[in-house]
Amino acid sequence: MINSALEYGAQGWRVFPVEPKGKKPLIKDWPNAATKEQSQIRAWWAKWPDANIGLSCGKKSGVFVIDVDTANNKKGEESLAILKDVPSTRESRTGSGGRHLFFAYPHGREVRNKQPIDPKLYPDLDVRGEGGYVVLPPSIHETGNTYEWINNNEFAECPVPILDIIAPKKRASMPWERPEGYEKPKPKPVQAPVEPVDNTVKRRASLYLWEVPAAVQGSGGHNALLWAARCLVVGFELSDADALDLLWSEYNPRCSPPWDRNVQADVNDFERKVSQARTLPFDRKSGWLLENDMLNNQDALASMLGNEFAKTYTERVYMHAAEDPDNIPDISDSLKSPDFPLHCFPPRVREYIELVSDVQVVGTAGVALSILISAGSAMGNAFRLKLKGGFEVPPILWGAIISSSGSNKSGPFREIVKPLRLDVPRDRLEHRMRNPQGQLLIEDATTEAVLGVLDGSPRGLIMANGEGAGWVGAFDRYSQGSKKKVSVDETVWLKMWDCDTYQKNRKTDSENMLIHNASCGVLVCIQPKKMAECFDPSQFASGLVPRLLVVYLPKKYRGWSEREMTDDDSLWWKDTIMKLRSIPFAAQDPNTGEFFPNIVVPSVSAKNQYIKEFNRVAKEIASADEMTELFLGKAQGMTGRVALVLHGLGYTCGLNEVSDELSEQTMLNGIEIMQYLVDQQMSVYNLAGESYAKKSIKETMARVKAAGGKLTARELQRKNGKKYPNVAQAAKDLERLAEGGFGDWDPIHKVFTMKGK
Repeated sequence: MINSALEYGAQGWRVFPVEPKGKKPLIKDWPNAATKEQSQIRAWWAKWPDANIGLSCGKKSGVFVIDVDTANNKKGEESLAILKDVPSTRESRTGSGGRHLFFAYPHGREVRNKQPIDPKLYPDLDVRGEGGYVVLPPSIHETGNTYEWINNNEFAECPVPILDIIAPKKRASMPWERPEGYEKPKPKPVQAPVEPVDNTVKRRASLYLWEVPAAVQGSGGHNALLWAARCLVVGFELSDADALDLLWSEYNPRCSPPWDRNVQADVNDFERKVSQARTLPFDRKSGWLLENDMLNNQDALASMLGNEFAKTYTERVYMHAAEDPDNIPDISDSLKSPDFPLHCFPPRVREYIELVSDVQVVGTAGVALSILISAGSAMGNAFRLKLKGGFEVPPILWGAIISSSGSNKSGPFREIVKPLRLDVPRDRLEHRMRNPQGQLLIEDATTEAVLGVLDGSPRGLIMANGEGAGWVGAFDRYSQGSKKKVSVDETVWLKMWDCDTYQKNRKTDSENMLIHNASCGVLVCIQPKKMAECFDPSQFASGLVPRLLVVYLPKKYRGWSEREMTDDDSLWWKDTIMKLRSIPFAAQDPNTGEFFPNIVVPSVSAKNQYIKEFNRVAKEIASADEMTELFLGKAQGMTGRVALVLHGLGYTCGLNEVSDELSEQTMLNGIEIMQYLVDQQMSVYNLAGESYAKKSIKETMARVKAAGGKLTARELQRKNGKKYPNVAQAAKDLERLAEGGFGDWDPIHKVFTMKGK
């Protein structure tokens, strides 16, 4: 049996031991512990030489399975026949006489377990996907029969019609579900006929398109798509139809994530970019890519692409805004909400997230982020992950759920926050001297209120507020008389992020305050319109904004759901929070009263994975623009924080002990979640920055017109001292207007002049 398990591992299949002549896993947390590592496989089968072989299905193994049950007159074969055109693929016979059909895991879809797919239409036909497993040959069934391979075929791609049944994509929103203010797109003008293009040119354009950087959501993706469209319709002088054909077939599959051709909004995106590529001002002549030397000159190509993409964040956002400054849509029109990687959570936690999501009829992303932040705050100052000497991270996280009015943010928010208000029962508190409790939840967003409560809560706090605009808005209140634009509360909140010591000394003793390891998690909800009002991109450098993880909770059809939240379900989440809060500190300094955390260390393989991810991000930072660098830099440390929270949740689910090393799989899960959250960060803040830039253009141009078409930076600063605390910032905004083509900028005299003046 061990030889077969090793062979499967060598093929990249994530396997684990199952009880002999049975199906029950022999290890805890098998979805995360399953592995292809030869040393671990040898260790397992050395311990259980007769163990059957389990295969963890899903994206990480690259496979899902259709289980055809034919035992005891079941109708699996009849159900399979209804799924027309099932391709020939790798297949095994189960010990009970059924069949397992193995398919390559599809790109862009999540295949989950379904038992059965549909009890009425497809009885006795199951799917094993994320969180599921099957038993592999030559395992032995309880009947004594052996699982065996029927063929040795490659894994086939599952046809789309079958995928639509077992893993349907989310449908596009219907007209009555569209956000307020939505306007039906105006009909596109009929384009004059274009002469047929020589197929040779189209082939050359296709080859060239592979050299064009793919669009990445949250990193200037729409600008990248516009550049690709310009290369085709301007550079190669292709027709709109040919350009769209190449964009969908050659360019879109490389994008992250790809646009969905079945979603009308995504189709409109492509058509709009092709139209803009043909009509917006551009500094290259038509047909420039038809010159042979350009196609063969990689240095020239790299230079050309570098000029387009090596812009600062502000330039990219501002120039994009300048293309259409009067159109200031609600940013929720453009926000996307890809599926949160729920498979990274322990199975019991994942089930709870899906339950809350189904009961409240909301997306899973907001629930998942709330779980992470709440669990991390419950762990609080009692935990640290030691990545190396002098580099320890706490489990404290900040997050915002971007949600429109009517998206039901309050329902799941109340459910997750509820147990944070409660005290830990005294009978659960061991080592009480090392386990002081205090208050955990505070809803008052003011810094003074947080510090006042934190003074009596050594484990730390979480500030959870269903209306977070007030907390975010506090970062826009600046010290009076200061030449430098600095938030009054910035220093204090940065200390609470770092879990640093906070000390305040006043003239009277009664106002002295010393807080060891001041820490406060943050969980807030913000409406999309508030994003541009609260986040001036010029303030990103403060470091506060890039620390705030965000997910978007879109409006969705909120029809009736039969799923219910039972008392046992609510009790499970309450018990999870209580388990984390009841873990005592490691020690206390009798002289200063400071408490010391439990130190969690990563396994050697987990640390290697962290270092690999840390260095990957470092390479991205080296070539990133100034604003992207701020977000990526914070992500390096936050990856460890997320992994530490997952370690704590694993403890509450009985998958590991607090004192255990943080496993490689837990670290990989933390990395995957953090990559998802960084993508969401960049997407939201780019859109908020564009909205802010458009409003800024309108406001500044109005002041220029009022001044007769000519305005100095000093005059602009005097007219709006709140927005521009110094002349340099006013000059920057006027300079950007010139870059956007609205006029001319005199850098010597710092004067902006409108066109025609």
